[in-house]
Amino acid sequence: MEQNKTILLVDDDRDYVNSVRELLTSVGYKVLVAHNGKEALVEAEHSLPDALILDVMMETDTEGFEISRIISKTDSLKHLPVIIVTGISREMKLPFKFEPHDNYLPVKAVIEKPVDPPELLDKLEELWSKTTQKQTTI
Repeated sequence: MEQNKTILLVDDDRDYVNSVRELLTSVGYKVLVAHNGKEALVEAEHSLPDALILDVMMETDTEGFEISRIISKTDSLKHLPVIIVTGISREMKLPFKFEPHDNYLPVKAVIEKPVDPPELLDKLEELWSKTTQKQTTI
């Protein structure tokens, strides 16, 4: 893992936030926290993190989806890689799972809750390796 990466963790479940923050800091990430979409946008603009881990169901059932679209259209944030972590498919009993999509869901990955810690760490590592590959080909 690359050291000194900052992750903005956005979720309204404070117990979940505490456990994921502990996981991420234990492997060297700096973790910032927001508990809703509005806080997330303010914190992202202020701190310009290296990645964002975003829940979907917060103040509204689709808040995370809406925030991911706002981020993708905001000049200062559109480079920010977003990973959606959600239990919406299970919670709403949807017969499908969500996948990244350039227009509807402009994120790098979607992970279903409950999150497998190695899967989350692997997704973050993938983000860094893709960023490094892009920088070396430019």
